[in-house]
Amino acid sequence: YDLDSATEPYTFDIASGTLDARHAYSGTASAALAAIPASCGVVYVPEIDRYLLRGDDPGDEVFSINPTTFDVTLLSTTGGSGVPQCTGSGASGGAGDPQGVYNKWTFLPHLGGVAYVPGTNHNTWFLRLS
Repeated sequence: YDLDSATEPYTFDIASGTLDARHAYSGTASAALAAIPASCGVVYVPEIDRYLLRGDDPGDEVFSINPTTFDVTLLSTTGGSGVPQCTGSGASGGAGDPQGVYNKWTFLPHLGGVAYVPGTNHNTWFLRLS
């Protein structure tokens, strides 16, 4: 994820050890993805061969990214409309300061889904994928 270009990520070829050229996102949710801050959380889910990306806004918006075509869609979810904005301790020490999602969005393969903990004073939201 490059702060200079939220719409064109780099890819890395593990076999050759080379950084590929940038690839433009496409799909029905690509414009919405470009509008979220860089402080998102991303997990790869091998069972569905997709990256799932969560921004720090409130609600249940989850982006599904095809790792081959870079097609972006919104994942259909239920029961997440009340998920609060991501918060943390913040630079000023206030509990309501936004801190970014990062590792608060975690794939749990043995449970068949992704857990999201928006902040220390919030409940965990679990997104079941199987």
